[in-house]
Amino acid sequence: MNGRVTVLLLLLVGCALSASLNKGSTGFNRKRWLIHGRPWHGLVPLPAAHDASKFPDQWFTQPLDNFNASIKQTYQQRYWSNDQFYKPGGPIFIMLGGEGPESNGWVRAEGLEWVTLAKKFNAMLYLIEHRFYGESQPYGKLISIDGYQYLSSRQALADMANFIKAKNAEMKYENPKWIVFGGSYSGALAAWARQQYPELVYGSLASSAPIQAEVDFYQYLEVVEFAFSQVDAQCADSIHKQFVLLQKLMKTAAGRETVKVEMQVCERIDPHTPRTSINSGNL
Repeated sequence: MNGRVTVLLLLLVGCALSASLNKGSTGFNRKRWLIHGRPWHGLVPLPAAHDASKFPDQWFTQPLDNFNASIKQTYQQRYWSNDQFYKPGGPIFIMLGGEGPESNGWVRAEGLEWVTLAKKFNAMLYLIEHRFYGESQPYGKLISIDGYQYLSSRQALADMANFIKAKNAEMKYENPKWIVFGGSYSGALAAWARQQYPELVYGSLASSAPIQAEVDFYQYLEVVEFAFSQVDAQCADSIHKQFVLLQKLMKTAAGRETVKVEMQVCERIDPHTPRTSINSGNL
């Protein structure tokens, strides 16, 4: 089913929320949703990329496998830097990229908290892109499933350690104090970086870091449910009823066929296949 049912449900939820907000039928304060330029129907936008001549893409050679010296293949990891606030003896901030492409806007936009802190504490700024995301592609566009065995948090943290050691030597930092930044997945990386490489990482700021993996992470959905109920209780109740109906339909062959037809799912929904079982369980 390729998760299409889940995606379609989220689209329906978004439409319901949009309609609710636009009706203006509640006392909802719109300004509360516009923090740091947050649009009505999305997250805070990514910082705009800046003049590449001032903050150019830079490249650092990383091993494909940090834990097997017999594998000689390398790849080019993209990174950016900003030294305009740095004074000798100041800390060195490094942001770890997450599961997506990065840009130089993260090291330049002074409205960002870590850039504000760099200005306050005379810090150097580095941002490294996560392997297999953006332009940091070990195999380019030609990659097989086997290649993804090198896509892991352990490999990403080892990349960070390589980068820090190389920059310490290249820039001749004296008694460097590296502070690692990250949010969400990269926030978890930031926390683990301090744990795994205490000899290199002086401290870390891990924002919204999901450091404890859970199979049934129902607490996240409780927060989502609460958010909808705060906007429009009727909308939240409608969404709940539709999920209950969908759960009921997924229990019978006829119901699953109804879901397939109504939601235009490309494949037959077979509860006995592992992929469909997982998707059904998520619902």
